[in-house]
Amino acid sequence: MSISLRANLIVLMILAAIASVHGAVPGDLDGDKIVSQDEFSNAESQFKEGKITFENNW
Repeated sequence: MSISLRANLIVLMILAAIASVHGAVPGDLDGDKIVSQDEFSNAESQFKEGKITFENNW
């Protein structure tokens, strides 16, 4: 296998690993990568209670 092909495969593997780690969906509590109405309502009520703010999510 040539060096450039190996390098390209390594880069693709790294990018795939990064994508799987950063593929999380904010507000998704059950890991299905979809924010359900219940999850949205829960987040909305936590926001109204002051538990979720812009500052503590960055």
